[in-house]
Amino acid sequence: MLIRSAFIIVAVTMVGRLLGFIRGIFISQEFGVGAETDAFFMAFVIPMTLLMILPGAINSVFIPALNRARTLEEGSERVLFEKVFTITFLAGVLATALMYLLSSPLVSVLAPGFDPVKKELTLELLKWMLPSVVLIALTGVFSSVLNVHHQFFYPSLGTVINSSLVIASIFLLVPFMGIHGLALGTSLGFAGYALIMVPSLLKKKYRFRIRREWRGDPVLTGMGERFVPVMIGSLVSQLALFIERILASGLGDARVASLALAYTVMQLPMAVFVGAFTVPLFPLLSEHAQHKRYDQMKKLLEKGVAYLVLIMIPIMAGLIMLSEDIIRLLYERGEFDAEDTQLTAWALMFYSLAILGLALRETLTRAFYALEDTKTPVLTGLAGIVFYVGISLLLMPQLDHGGIALSFSLAAYLSSFLLAFILRKKTGRVLSGHFWLTLVKTLAASAVMALVLGWIHGFPGEYQDAGWMAGWPSVIKVSLLIVLGALVYGGVLLILKEKLLWEMIGRLFHRITGKKEKDVS
Repeated sequence: MLIRSAFIIVAVTMVGRLLGFIRGIFISQEFGVGAETDAFFMAFVIPMTLLMILPGAINSVFIPALNRARTLEEGSERVLFEKVFTITFLAGVLATALMYLLSSPLVSVLAPGFDPVKKELTLELLKWMLPSVVLIALTGVFSSVLNVHHQFFYPSLGTVINSSLVIASIFLLVPFMGIHGLALGTSLGFAGYALIMVPSLLKKKYRFRIRREWRGDPVLTGMGERFVPVMIGSLVSQLALFIERILASGLGDARVASLALAYTVMQLPMAVFVGAFTVPLFPLLSEHAQHKRYDQMKKLLEKGVAYLVLIMIPIMAGLIMLSEDIIRLLYERGEFDAEDTQLTAWALMFYSLAILGLALRETLTRAFYALEDTKTPVLTGLAGIVFYVGISLLLMPQLDHGGIALSFSLAAYLSSFLLAFILRKKTGRVLSGHFWLTLVKTLAASAVMALVLGWIHGFPGEYQDAGWMAGWPSVIKVSLLIVLGALVYGGVLLILKEKLLWEMIGRLFHRITGKKEKDVS
């Protein structure tokens, strides 16, 4: 079940993220990296942060409650959905109204280093994006229901619809409204994200009724008690984005935008692979935890972490080695020039270090949520934020905005280490010797891959265009280097006889050919 669902999510998410990149390319081509894009990305941090915390927080409390409701009398889960839909919709409308009223002081807090003109533009763009608040909350409710029914396609397809509508706004709205059209397109994108799931919900006989009898419901009370710390924990984990914007706002023009674009590139493998495993993993972990099958839960968790290690470490190494070429390929056109490429690549190189730490943090956090422990992720997240701020202040004078990205990466590993340590204390040993052997082999294969790429193309910090690939079109050069890196990495793992690689290849073969296989669940 886990692998089958992961492949579905990977396929759809890849398309969505590809469109997300195309969206970023059009934005950078249209506006470059400067005052307007700084203002846009500063305003966008609010809906982007809500997208990263609200659906996950709602999933973590709603999915277990729905699973329990399905074991009761017929229709209980639909009644629960209507109550949660009512609360979410009303709370979203209220939050949108409050943020609209407080938008001016909110922008002043977010962008203390912006001049008055950039602050005013940020405020205008934020107001266009605020309808996204209620829409994002509803995507969390809708996706939870579909995930409980083991339907992952349409929740994943939402990213495709979102990016498509934003891209359309660049051609249809921006010529008439300027960058304000892009902000409006952002809200329309989130509307499409939510609406794409509605037909599937209707087929499952869920109805969008406003129910008044939700007060005093013990199930909702229990969900609320768990939701608050989950929400706080998720918000803490995303505070880094707000802090990043605040710190970067005082470094001069283009820093906020370059960090945002680099973060978007780094998030591609995070969204594709981490999301692909954690989304179907959480309902399974929750089911095992509910029935107190802790050995099976730990075995499943180890398998998920091992898959992520095998995938994410070489991606991390590849992004570091090819950071400048990747940014040049993706963004350097129109108003986005060579200097913008260097600024963005500098941030990407340090952000790439975070990939494994973030993957581990997200996966381990789901294990705590399955155990209905929502406090531990909050505490470890707070520790990571304090560490992040302190290290950022130390590194920024030497590394400029790269110091912010590097501090973010180090904080991700600190949070992951604390979660793993506490989980071991709570449940006993989770990771066996097989996992650690896989980790060592993966690190060795990734190191060989990085050395080969460095030998051929040059290491970060060198003038890489001086080699024999100088003058090659970026798309050909990057494509060849990625293929070469993958072949070297896979070859070394084959030499080291890594069994998990063969297992993944076998499952991929079964998915392509349609042959039956035994699920890992």
